[in-house]
Amino acid sequence: MSKLTAKRERFCQEMMKPKANQSDAYRAAFDTRGMKAATVHSEASRLMRDPQITARIAELRAPAVKRLQLSREQWLKKMGRMAMADVRKIFKPQGDVKEIHEIGDAEADLIESIEVTENFARVAGKAEHIGYVKKLRLTSKRSVLKDIGEAQGWLDRKQSDQPMRQNNSVTVNCFTLSEEEVDHVEAYGSLNGFVPDDGSGDGGGVRPDASDAAGHEYVEQDAAVARPGEVWPAVRPDES
Repeated sequence: MSKLTAKRERFCQEMMKPKANQSDAYRAAFDTRGMKAATVHSEASRLMRDPQITARIAELRAPAVKRLQLSREQWLKKMGRMAMADVRKIFKPQGDVKEIHEIGDAEADLIESIEVTENFARVAGKAEHIGYVKKLRLTSKRSVLKDIGEAQGWLDRKQSDQPMRQNNSVTVNCFTLSEEEVDHVEAYGSLNGFVPDDGSGDGGGVRPDASDAAGHEYVEQDAAVARPGEVWPAVRPDES
């Protein structure tokens, strides 16, 4: 990048100041005596479209941007700390809110804002200070967990507004179960909505090579044997 003139460099430096705007930066860098505000704005806007100017401003901002950048690992670590924070640690044993310096880092991360109101009472015709009321606004734990789940790929972003459901699918090896145990597993699955009832009244609902409305698939490995090899979501034969 070719070197900028002193005035153009000054314009870029002015744009780095807090609450800077391009018109004020232009006035600081160039002689604007006799120029209308609209003209100053137009000239400043033209400079901001200049590739040399935008490249120089980006170069000046780079160190600050680098300091503010968080890696994915750092972000997840901070979110994880918020997810594991215990709001009970914000309070003293008697129920009062702790002083700010007494609150742990994880719990402090949960606090979005603090509102403190002084309380006064009239005593002998005068207002006497009797204490404070502190109101804390905390980040939603559910929102934090949802963000972590989406970042880790545990939740579909399009479906993340739906209630979270854990996938507890297991494969039951029916060859190792007795006939009575198989009947028990079938009945358990039907009662809990894992296996749709076929209407026979025996609690069974296995349909080989089919799926129900919820997407539960039933796979039969051996057509000559009705039960072995079937896959049932969240059915555990040792539960009752």
